[in-house]
Parts: sequence; structure tokens; C-alpha cells
Amino acid sequence: MKREDNMSKPNLKPVPLRPVESYERPNGVGSRTPNHSGPIVRRVRHPYAIGALAGILGAAVMTLVELVAQFSMGSPLSLELLLGSIFTGRTDASAWVLGFLWHLANGALFGLVYSIIFRNIFRADATLGLGFGVVHWVIGGILVGAFSAMNPFIPALLPPAGFFAAGYGIGPALQLLLMHLIFGAIVGSAYRASGVAQVPSRVAQFDERRRAA
Repeated sequence: MKREDNMSKPNLKPVPLRPVESYERPNGVGSRTPNHSGPIVRRVRHPYAIGALAGILGAAVMTLVELVAQFSMGSPLSLELLLGSIFTGRTDASAWVLGFLWHLANGALFGLVYSIIFRNIFRADATLGLGFGVVHWVIGGILVGAFSAMNPFIPALLPPAGFFAAGYGIGPALQLLLMHLIFGAIVGSAYRASGVAQVPSRVAQFDERRRAA
């Protein structure tokens, strides 16, 4: 009888789990492919800092596009003067520099928001960044109109931009859209290239148990 009881008990052995560090993401942020060749390389310890830095870079490129449009096509759109003149009451170099710093700070803030979303959906690339850029453009277009209405020196110093820069015409309005699309593509590409978004440990262990079952 004792022998039969021993035979009826299944011989269960715990399945060893590899640590989370054995996972890499060769196909982008959303990949969960296990890597048997070695641990992943952690390039950045603070993933949200990548989003903020990429946002600053994206904002600087937006300003570059803006300057090119001003010198080549005479575009009146200048986010820097729109922001800086609120404090200085002038449209000189000091107002531009102050507005540029404010613009970079806004870029860091929006880049941080992008990175939070990328981090939670485990995916980041230029295409996804373009999609977020459209949403960003809607928010930015409303803010341009709001700051234009709040600026006490408009229209004395600058022509009113209006919402989505529509007060400047169709060209600057499309330019504003292009600038935000470029911003989104830069942040998405930078976050993907950094490889900082990783599968949480619980998800990785669950995947390992499912493969071993």
C-alpha cells in the first residue's frame, strides 16, 4: 500500500528561471525575444531622462526648421519671439533667447510625456512618434493661440498668430504641423535607439514559465 502511494505522486521539479537581464530587445522596444548569448547592455540608468533629452533635441530642430523657413520663405512664425516678448515687451535678441529657453523647456516636458507612454506600451519608433506628433500638434496649436491672446504686446509688436498659427496663413500653419511631426519622429527614434525600455521582471518570468510549460 505504501508503494502504491509513492507511485501515485507525480515527480514535480521546479523549472529554473533565467534572470531578467538575459532578455534583450533586438527588434525594438516591444520585443520580448530571449537572448541565450548574454545579458542585455543597460545603456542608460534613467529611461525618462532619454525622453527629456530627446525632447530638447527635437525642440532645437523645430527652431532650426523655423529659422530656415524665415530666411528662405519669409515665414512670420517665431515661437521664440511669441514666448519671450511676453516678459520683455520687445522683439530683440534677448526676447528671442528667453523664448528659446522656454521652448527647450517645453520640449523637455513633452519629451518626458512621450517617454512615459513609450515606457508603458513597450514600443517606440519614428512611426509611433509621428502619430504622437499629430496629437502634440493639436495641443501645441491651441497653446500658440492661447499665448498669442495672452501676450499684452500683440498686435503692437507681433501680428496675432491665432490658433494653429492660422493668423499667419496656410504656409506657417502647415509649417507648425511639420515641426511637431519632426519632433515626434526624433523623440521616437531616439527612445528606440537608446534601448532603455525593458520588459518588467514579472512579465519576463511569466513568459519564461509559459515557454517551459
